[in-house]
Formats: sequence, structure tokens, C-alpha cells
Amino acid sequence: MFGDVVKPSITVGSQKWYTVPLSIIVHTVIIGAVVIIPLMAADILPTPPSMMAFVAAPPPPPPPPPPPPPPPAAA
Repeated sequence: MFGDVVKPSITVGSQKWYTVPLSIIVHTVIIGAVVIIPLMAADILPTPPSMMAFVAAPPPPPPPPPPPPPPPAAA
């Protein structure tokens, strides 16, 4: 365990020269595919109703008012 602290087995710069450029290219291709494929498939998606896409459903009507209190009894 002391040897792991003094001389770690992982060293910086031990990778091949092409690892970082290859990783950048692969990530760019994946992100590009995630962005471009949905843009190319826009004609396949169903079209929403024109105004319903921007308007929410109306709220329900308010409850009716309570009945008036009964008149006071004559004494």
C-alpha cells in the first residue's frame, strides 16, 4: 500500500498520441448525430393543431355562489 502512494501505477502521458483526437472526433460524431437526425426526420413527425400548440385548455367554471341566508324570523 505504501508503494501505491509513493509510486502510483497510473502515470500521466502514458496514452498514445491519437487517443485525445480520436475521442474528440467520436464525441463530435455522436453529438452531431443526436442533433442532425431529428432535424432530418421533421417531416415524419405529426403536426400538432395550429392554435392548440400554444393555448392551454380553459379552466373549469367557478362553482355557483352559495344560497343567500334565510331572513330572520319575526318575533
